[in-house]
Amino acid sequence: MARLAPGFAKLGMTCEEVADDLRELLNLEDRAVEAALPALLKILRWEGHRVDALNIIADMLDPDKPGRWKLELRRNVRGTPSERHGDYYHWIALEYFELFEELESQGMRSPAKEARRRLIKQWKLSENEIRTAVQWWRRRGLIPGP
Repeated sequence: MARLAPGFAKLGMTCEEVADDLRELLNLEDRAVEAALPALLKILRWEGHRVDALNIIADMLDPDKPGRWKLELRRNVRGTPSERHGDYYHWIALEYFELFEELESQGMRSPAKEARRRLIKQWKLSENEIRTAVQWWRRRGLIPGP
């Protein structure tokens, strides 16, 4: 079995962390390009990864950096981009579905309506935010919903 060079395992670990951050951004991001680009550049330029290729890609994506080659980030999904990061919708939907399951198991007459009412009261959410979050989850196939 070949021995790894010193520091290689640590480098691999940080690259995995960057990959996880990128996966999360790609799976949860639903904002317009202008809003998502700074988060993507921050992940690519993370100091801990020591991978120059990621910094070069970040420079090519960054509209403020000069260079002969530029990459253009664009959304590849239909519909109007949301104003919020997908993570926001993820947590709202998670709260909604957990509350819905709890109320349904208690035999509540209309658990969906009661779950929405409680979230509006507890978190000061609008009906539209809850609806958008639930649709956001369903579009991604994260959970079969009520």
